[in-house]
Amino acid sequence: MGFEPVVVPLFEVVPLAWNADPEQFDAVAMTSANAARHGGAGLARFTHLPLFAVGEATADAARETGFNDVRVGSGNAEELGTLLKPLPLGGGVGVGPPQPLP
Repeated sequence: MGFEPVVVPLFEVVPLAWNADPEQFDAVAMTSANAARHGGAGLARFTHLPLFAVGEATADAARETGFNDVRVGSGNAEELGTLLKPLPLGGGVGVGPPQPLP
């Protein structure tokens, strides 16, 4: 047909500086493998916590970052929330840069 494909990135993932005290969190929830790839030195301080990954790709990236206790959802954030809901979490759950639970 004479068409020539052109590949153009729509966005770029870049790490942001962040700081949080891992002692204030019970677990980490990760919805993207990019969070593991670009979490930087701050993320390494959380590897002793259980990590709940949205799917296998995110779980694999988290393991490569140093997380050993990784629990895996089916691939969507809604189910990840369902996995976290019944947990007796006293502090907070980190999502990307950690945020306290409401």
